[in-house]
Amino acid sequence: MEFNYEGLKPSSSKPLIGMLCSYSPEEILYAAGLQPVRIYGSGKTIKRGDAYLYSTLCPYVRSIFDLAFEGHLNDFKNMVFVNSCDAMRRLYDVWRHYIKNDFIHILDLPRATSEDKLDYYVQQLRDLIRRLEEEFRVDINPDSLREAIRLVNHTRQLFHDLFQLRKKDDSNLWGSQIFPIMLASMSTPKESFNQMLEQYIEEVSRMESHPSETPRPRLLVSGSIVEQTEFIKLLEDSGARVVAEDLCTGIRSLEGMVQEEGDPVEAIARRYLNRPPCSRMKGVERRYQFIKQIIEEYGIHGVVYHTIKFCDPELMTYPLLRKELERENIPVLHLEGDCTMGSYGQMKTRVGAFIEMLEY
Repeated sequence: MEFNYEGLKPSSSKPLIGMLCSYSPEEILYAAGLQPVRIYGSGKTIKRGDAYLYSTLCPYVRSIFDLAFEGHLNDFKNMVFVNSCDAMRRLYDVWRHYIKNDFIHILDLPRATSEDKLDYYVQQLRDLIRRLEEEFRVDINPDSLREAIRLVNHTRQLFHDLFQLRKKDDSNLWGSQIFPIMLASMSTPKESFNQMLEQYIEEVSRMESHPSETPRPRLLVSGSIVEQTEFIKLLEDSGARVVAEDLCTGIRSLEGMVQEEGDPVEAIARRYLNRPPCSRMKGVERRYQFIKQIIEEYGIHGVVYHTIKFCDPELMTYPLLRKELERENIPVLHLEGDCTMGSYGQMKTRVGAFIEMLEY
């Protein structure tokens, strides 16, 4: 069953605003009448970005700047950044100097979830709302925010329904099928996307299950951002089935609803601070509990922990998570990449050896 991607291009009637982090509050951007689009790297060798950014920063931010500097992001006159890591802050710094945008803003996201941090983040979101209202001459009011909340929540609920189907032992769904749908959800209009995803879930639900004659180990992919379906396909071509992705382009970004009652700005802030965390947030225990929950619910046999070169937050978290997973007798494979296909041959060899040692 193929997902229908036709008709999912952003509408020309709405100004585009680029996002670089799953902590970007889509609800506020939709309420402003904008079309949020998650920007991904080129997957190719960086050409000019290294002349403006340290080569020891992660290749994701350098690739994004390379695309912008080469003129491939000229359609994006508006950008919202999040201080998600040191590399992203440096990207924001050079972007302001060298890339000409009509609107550019950076959100200061707290690293903890206490009430005082919530109050601070609410103020950060209100500052973003004020700037959007001034720049685009719109009124972002509680009604428009609640409408946007319902829209984005609907997307999350649909993915929750789809993920329930992935949990089944006899599921026909492959990670290489589902992952590009998740990527599309972050870069296309939610209105048309939700309709297509509803239809896709209905059709998948009606299909008869045909379990593979050859059992495959069920993998969880965790770690840094993954932008390329080819990486998921590599794991499945090696003999596994990817059933869950603890990634900012995967399940982690789609978990948790925004409450539709009360102050909508506070509800948005609370959801983003309390959703399953990435490594830049304090408290590795929360991250591990989410991973442990996935392992139990999806019947995981092994974890592939993927990091981008120089991704300090994920590299710092990896030894702690590995230690906890080994206590639970969950095998872990660490793979490091540079956002290109250059190291896939070596990865395939290591993945094949890892799958051979799994018990399932």
